[in-house]
Amino acid sequence: MNKMKFLMAAFCVTTGSLFTACHDNEIDNNPDNQEVARTYHLTANANTAVSTNGASRALVQDGSNPKVLKSAWLANDEVMAFVLADSARSTQTEYSMIKSLQAGQGSIFKGEIKPRSGNLTTDDELCFFYPGVASKGSSRTITPVTRKKEDNSNYYHETSDKITNRVELNMSQQDGTVETISKRFDFQWKKVNPSSVQGEDVNVSIGNMERVVSFWGLRFTDKNNQILTNIDSVYISNVKGSDVFNLGTGKFEELNPTDESQNIVITPPAGKKISSAGGKYTYVAMFPGTYKDVIIMVYVGNTCYMREYASLTFTANNVHHSDILQMKEPQREPYVTVQDIKWATGNFIHYGPENGGYWGI
Repeated sequence: MNKMKFLMAAFCVTTGSLFTACHDNEIDNNPDNQEVARTYHLTANANTAVSTNGASRALVQDGSNPKVLKSAWLANDEVMAFVLADSARSTQTEYSMIKSLQAGQGSIFKGEIKPRSGNLTTDDELCFFYPGVASKGSSRTITPVTRKKEDNSNYYHETSDKITNRVELNMSQQDGTVETISKRFDFQWKKVNPSSVQGEDVNVSIGNMERVVSFWGLRFTDKNNQILTNIDSVYISNVKGSDVFNLGTGKFEELNPTDESQNIVITPPAGKKISSAGGKYTYVAMFPGTYKDVIIMVYVGNTCYMREYASLTFTANNVHHSDILQMKEPQREPYVTVQDIKWATGNFIHYGPENGGYWGI
């Protein structure tokens, strides 16, 4: 079995989010389905950016400024590696990984990759996606999917037990901490060609990784502008909680509304509460885009506090902050409108069995 070494350099993230549309070749070049099991050994030099926007890896809050997020590679940090020519035809069940050997702003990464197409050349495009650990286990937030036609204009995606060039990113369940975002939701992407192939050495310059999500820091007060503490959960409605990302184009898929859940729930780790005391922010990862009629509900015990926004816009590779002040407790309306007529709630009678039936007038 031939083994090739990958030397990768300049692995960092900048403050911008640049997406380059590229041809995604899904034509089967191996119709007999005879996979060549050649393993390549990868070695990568990787550096992180120092700035908050675009900082790569291991996010932590600055001790003196809660609005500042710092980053550095962690030891054993993992980045997914995928050969784009494999498209949706690989027989591998897990994405290949390169792993950092040390912590710090710069690190050496090593790993293996086994392309279905066999030999790699400078014409092959390699896709990298972070965080690799989020593609593993029962609680993974990165899942390979295959594209299906729904009707004349829309598509949907099904979970695949083999790795593919499309992944579902699920951010619907978060805990409000930067540490968890770092491990499960700080999605970053890049696609490159090997710069040269000489014998067993393959040289690759990865360049700047691109963060494809946004971060939102939140602080809350009640109607009397008192800081909210002991928060049990936060619900954000009418925003995307999941979507499908194309590793070939570096963009989220379009015309796939059934893949896009519309809620994010923030629940703190077991035994803890969410709190805005001491100027602390609760952080949530967001898909970029403009959202209408966004509703935020904060639950403290049996009390709910709510705020609605007509429109909010989130930009990829940026950190947004909001102080949501004087949140109101929603009041139940004393009437229900039926066919343009307002009926007092006391006029409604339940018909049928206790577990079922219907309400009528």
